[in-house]
Amino acid sequence: MECRYSDASLPVVCVTHGGRAIDYYCETDELAICSQCALIGDHQGHQITTIDEKVSQQSCLLDLL
Repeated sequence: MECRYSDASLPVVCVTHGGRAIDYYCETDELAICSQCALIGDHQGHQITTIDEKVSQQSCLLDLL
């Protein structure tokens, strides 16, 4: 899976799956992924969380520092 960062105000997109928005996180591989990566791609069957949930977890960890 390859991500393209074009502008900080735009969503990160998945190049592998036609520019779909990156909205999930594969805990198994520690990668941000799109829904197609999670459902039918290389990350099928892995432990998946939403990007929002992962950001919230990381934010809480940073608050502890």
